[in-house]
Amino acid sequence: MSVRRRSRPSLVLPVVLVRIPFAVALVCIATTVRAADSEAALAELGLEDLMKIEITSVSRRPQRLSDTAAAISVLTADDIRRSGAASIPDALRLVPGVDVARINGTYQAVSVRGFNNGFAMKLLVLVDGRSVYSPLFSGTFWDAQDTMIEDIERIEVIRGPGAAIWGSNAVNGVINIITKRAADTQGGLAVAIYGPYERRAGVRYGSTSTDGTAWRLFANATERDDTVLPTGQTGGTVRQERVGLRADRAIGARDQISVHGEAYHGSSGAPATVLPIESPLGVASLSTDSQPRGGHFMTRWEHGLEGGSTVITEAYFDRTERSRSIGLKDSVDTWDLALQHTIPLHGRHRITWGGGYRTYRYQVPFNYQLQLTPSIGNEELLNLFAQDEIVIVPDRLRLTLGMRLERSSLVGGVNPQPDARLAWNIDERQMLWGGISRANRLPSLIERGASVRTSFTPAAPPFVPLPIVGGVTGSNTLVPEQLTAWQIGYRHLVTSDFSLDVTTFVHDYKRAILPNRNATCTPDAFPPTYLGCNVTFDNGGTAHAKGFEVSAEWRPSPQWRMQANYSYADVEVRHPGSAAALSNSSLSGGASPRHQGSLHVSGDLTDRIQTDLTVRYVDTLTAFATPAYTAVDARIGWRPVPKLELSLIGRNLTDGRHIEFGMDPFFTPAEVRRSVLVKAVLEF
Repeated sequence: MSVRRRSRPSLVLPVVLVRIPFAVALVCIATTVRAADSEAALAELGLEDLMKIEITSVSRRPQRLSDTAAAISVLTADDIRRSGAASIPDALRLVPGVDVARINGTYQAVSVRGFNNGFAMKLLVLVDGRSVYSPLFSGTFWDAQDTMIEDIERIEVIRGPGAAIWGSNAVNGVINIITKRAADTQGGLAVAIYGPYERRAGVRYGSTSTDGTAWRLFANATERDDTVLPTGQTGGTVRQERVGLRADRAIGARDQISVHGEAYHGSSGAPATVLPIESPLGVASLSTDSQPRGGHFMTRWEHGLEGGSTVITEAYFDRTERSRSIGLKDSVDTWDLALQHTIPLHGRHRITWGGGYRTYRYQVPFNYQLQLTPSIGNEELLNLFAQDEIVIVPDRLRLTLGMRLERSSLVGGVNPQPDARLAWNIDERQMLWGGISRANRLPSLIERGASVRTSFTPAAPPFVPLPIVGGVTGSNTLVPEQLTAWQIGYRHLVTSDFSLDVTTFVHDYKRAILPNRNATCTPDAFPPTYLGCNVTFDNGGTAHAKGFEVSAEWRPSPQWRMQANYSYADVEVRHPGSAAALSNSSLSGGASPRHQGSLHVSGDLTDRIQTDLTVRYVDTLTAFATPAYTAVDARIGWRPVPKLELSLIGRNLTDGRHIEFGMDPFFTPAEVRRSVLVKAVLEF
C-alpha cells in the first residue's frame, strides 16, 4: 500500500527544453495563440444557444444537443482552453461520470462509469470517427493520443453504451475527439507550455489554395517528467514528437472531401512495475519503458442527394508500434472502410444505415516474457447497422430504434447489439428520455492467445524453496462480454441562465473476461529447478453497476459561468474462481471512485483578463486503499494584444502530492505533484 506524503516541491523552472525539435522551439521561444474568433463567439453564447450546438456522436449525423436521448457532454474548444489542460485526459476531468487518474508520467487511466485501469477496456475512443482502441490489449494508450490540443473543435462524451452505432467495445461510453476544419485554422499559430514537470511546444500554419482547398500543417512536441514513486524514486522522462496535416475541399454544393494524417514518435522512461502475487510467494518486476510510434492517414467524402439524403464514405489506415526495453515489440496495422447513408422519409422517419469492413494485422515477435499464438495474424470485422428515428408526436415524442450486427473472424458468429430510446419533450425547455441497450466487448488478442511469463523472487525461504515462473495464459474459447444497460435521463433549461441534466443508470454485465486466480504450481522436472504457476482467462465473471450523474450550469452574466458536476457509481464484480483476488485488483469495482464531484468557475475580469478555478473531489479507491483527494486548479489568462494570450496555470495547489491510482497489473502508480506552468499562445 502506498504512503501518502506531503513535501514542498521545487517550483524552479528548467532552463531549457530538452529534445524539443529546434525549429519548433525557436518559433515558440519568440511567440506562442489567441483563441480563434469562432471560439470567442462560442464562449459568448447563452445556454439556450449552446443547447442548439450540433453533435454527431449519438446518431452519426448532425443533431442538436438538446434533442439527444443520451447522457452526453460536450467540451468545446473554449472549455478546453480555459481549463488549462495540456492533454486530452486532463480536459476530460471536467465531464461528469468520467474517471481520470494519472498513473505516472507516461500513463493515464480514463474510464466512464467504473472499471478504471490503464487500458479502460470498456471505453471506445475515437478521433474524427477513427477508432484508437487497441485490439491487442483492449483499450487506449493515451500517451499516443497527443494531437495538438489547439486543433480540437470539441470533445463529445457519451456516458453509456454506443455499440448500436459504433460497434463492439463501445460498452460504458464513447469519447469522440473532433478536430477543427482546415478552413477554421487559417494563418499561423504557435503555442508553448513551460513548467517544472511538463513542457510543450507546437506550431501550425494553414492556408487556402487557388482551387479552394483549405489545408493546415502542424508540428507538436511534448516532454513530461515522471511523477514521484512512494519510495521517492522517479522514472524517466516522457517525450513525443508529432507532425500532421489536414486538407478540406468543397466540390460544388453537394460534395465535401477531407484528408488528414499524422505521424508520431516517442519514448517513455516509465518506472518498472512490481507485480504482486496474492499469496506469500513473492513479487516480480517488469519494465514498462517503451518507444511508441505510428501514424494514420484518413479520407472522408460526403455527398448530398436529392431530398436531403446524404452518403458518407470513410477509409483510413492506422499503424501503431511499441518496442520496450525488455526486448518486447508489438505492432498493429488497421485498415478500415465504412459507408453510411441517411434518408429522411415522409417527415416522420430519419433512417441512418450503413456497414463497414475492418482488418487488423498484428505482429508480436517471440519474447521470453510474452508469446502470442499465432505471433502474426489477422482479425477481420464485418458490420451492418441501421437506426430509425421515428416521430410519434411532432415536437413532443420520438422513438429511436437501432441495431448493429457484427462478426469477428476470431470469435465467430454474429453479435447483435440493439438499442431503443424514447424521448419526450415535456415542453420547449424540458426533456425526459429513457433507453435500453446491449453492447459487447470483444476479447483482446492477448486474452485469447497470449502466454505471459514472469520470473518471481521467492518471498521467504524455506516457504518457497524454488524460484517461481508465473504465467498467464489466454484462451481461444473466449466469447464477447455482454452488457445490458437501462438509462433514464432528464434535461431542463430551468431559466435562460440555469440548466440541469440528470441521468441514472443500471448496468448488468455477463460473461465478463477475468483471470481465474485459482492457479496451480507444479515442479518443472525431477529434481525440480523451478515451480511453474499458471492462471487462465475465462468468461466466468459477472458484474453489476448502478449510479447517477448530475450536472448543473449557471451563467449569471455573459462574463461569468459556474458548472457543478457530481457522479455516483457503485460497481460490484464477481468471479467464483477469484473472489479474494479481485478485492484488491484493478479488475474489481473498487478500482474506480464511488463519488466524484467538481466545481468550475470561469470569469472575465476585464476585456483582457480571464480567471478560471476548478475544485475536484475524488473518493477513495477501495481496491488499492488509495486515499480520497481534493485538487484545486487555477488559471489566469491575459491578452496584452488581441493576437497574444499569456496564461499562468496552477495545478494541485492545495495538495503537495497525492496518488490517483493503485498497483495495476502493468503500471506502477506515482505521486502527482503540485506545479505551476506558464502558457503562451500567439496567432501570426
